[in-house]
Amino acid sequence: MTGPRLAVQSIGLAGLIGILACSPAVLFEDRGTGNGASVPFRVTIGALAIDYAAIDREPSFGCEFGVQLMVQGPDPLAPGRVLASTPVTAVKPGARISGRLTSPVLGTGEYFLAYLGNKPCDWTVTVSRA
Repeated sequence: MTGPRLAVQSIGLAGLIGILACSPAVLFEDRGTGNGASVPFRVTIGALAIDYAAIDREPSFGCEFGVQLMVQGPDPLAPGRVLASTPVTAVKPGARISGRLTSPVLGTGEYFLAYLGNKPCDWTVTVSRA
């Protein structure tokens, strides 16, 4: 192909490459239902963006969801220390919430997420660079 159509296709491909190059790399992903904690994941120095979504699949009860970024202290049997946290949010029956939690600048190390709520939601979490 030649002419204007080729130019538009080239710009489209260049634009797509630019978007992909600017998109943050996913460092960690998790999904589940209810309370719990993630497996530890390792990060290098910098701030993190924690994108989350919670869905209530029950048509009449609703659910609750919150997420915390944590670091384990020197005693592995002690609870971890909270570095950033969302409030536990009520999700209406059949509804969905989503948001982003941004961490402070972290040192290189292992971190984990805690998932909170008294009524279990189905949730997904993605961690990337802020």
